[in-house]
Amino acid sequence: METITVIKRYNNRKLYSLESSSYITLNDVFEYVQTGQPIKVVNNGDQTDLTQTTIISALVEKTKTLSTTDASALLVKTATYLTAIKGGTNETK
Repeated sequence: METITVIKRYNNRKLYSLESSSYITLNDVFEYVQTGQPIKVVNNGDQTDLTQTTIISALVEKTKTLSTTDASALLVKTATYLTAIKGGTNETK
């Protein structure tokens, strides 16, 4: 079983990976999704789960430079990833 990479999101919207002990970008988050690496993004203050919101933001940024076909394929892959990390359902908890 792969270890979940925990990422903290600060009020200034910066993302910090506890695994690499460094700040990361939305592009880095998207790379985790593309490689299938499980992640969890939490608000640094109240520990609210921001995983879905952050992944969707990363997807939006990534698709700005892609063709419609490529963007659609990424959307499907990202939806599959989100379903997998939510425990096999597409319901939000």
